[in-house]
Amino acid sequence: MSLDRTTITNVFHIALPVILGYIGIGIPCGIMENQIGFNALMAFVMSMTFYSGAGQFMIAGMTLGGSPLLSVIASVSFVNTRQLLYSAAFSPFFTEARKRLTFLFSATVTDESFGVNFSQFMKGSGAWTPSQATLVNLFCMTSWGVSNAIGVLVGSALTIPTAIASFAMTSIFICLLVSQKIGG
Repeated sequence: MSLDRTTITNVFHIALPVILGYIGIGIPCGIMENQIGFNALMAFVMSMTFYSGAGQFMIAGMTLGGSPLLSVIASVSFVNTRQLLYSAAFSPFFTEARKRLTFLFSATVTDESFGVNFSQFMKGSGAWTPSQATLVNLFCMTSWGVSNAIGVLVGSALTIPTAIASFAMTSIFICLLVSQKIGG
């Protein structure tokens, strides 16, 4: 994936709204992860290897609620099945891409980066590339991981009621639902 500085800067600006949103919900997620015993490194590594905000909120919330481990695993697995469909929707745009790039893109796409990338590909000019789409995913993923780590650090310094922290995830789903109804 070779991209010049101008392209990287442009891609960053396109990803910036998602990055800012991830900061807003990543920190509360990290606070909840702190409450279940995660340290900043654990939260960052989990965010970079298990890239699912909804799943991470569920793990923390269900663990704090005393749910059995099998229930947590089943619930998180069910919620994340939608991720499989995202990658499939992009297959027409990745026909010429290298397999490693396609894999990296598929492993890092989320609800929000899907929306950003899909709108860029749908412009139809052919200017949006699989490398740029993957870079959007990586910018978003990194901001999520860093925000979770910061949340763990903040969570160890102060106490925020779990109900307030978990409300952030409910809020983002409501915003996504409303924007879907308004936009389409």
